[in-house]
Amino acid sequence: MKRDAKLTFILCLFLSVAIHLFALISFKEALEQKLASTKSESSISISIKNTSIPIPVPRMENAKSRTPKPNESPKVVQSSNSGQGVQKPQLLGDFKPVYPHLSRIYEEEGTVSVKIRINDSGIVISALIIKSSGYQRLDNQALESLMKTNFIPAKDTHNKPIISELVQDITFKLGR
Repeated sequence: MKRDAKLTFILCLFLSVAIHLFALISFKEALEQKLASTKSESSISISIKNTSIPIPVPRMENAKSRTPKPNESPKVVQSSNSGQGVQKPQLLGDFKPVYPHLSRIYEEEGTVSVKIRINDSGIVISALIIKSSGYQRLDNQALESLMKTNFIPAKDTHNKPIISELVQDITFKLGR
């Protein structure tokens, strides 16, 4: 009798494992099909808002750059409405953030607004989300992509590169 109970238990355990493996394999195939159909249909559109705040940094004759003191805040110069005199930073090359894999599967879409600070060499030195897409994966991808991006730096009225800030919107949208 004990032997029959053990055999029944082992048979039930084996069937349970087989059923779960079958379900996992079926789910994996369905997931791969879903991914294949969304992979070719995704697109990302990017727009840069027209908000740029150039921040001139004084230069010393002998030094390459000057680090402001902790209690000193840089003087912010607002550009005029006509935009004369100050050149805004521009993207250098193509900017194509990767659509996060899981965001494609879960069909997450949204626009992330990021405030970035660009130094006088065109390198992004800080990025801050000012409006979330509602999805952490999309927000993180926008930040990661912007931190790796280079810009042509903003220039002052004397055509010298300056530190600047701008707000960039990144829209993640799946083509359906």
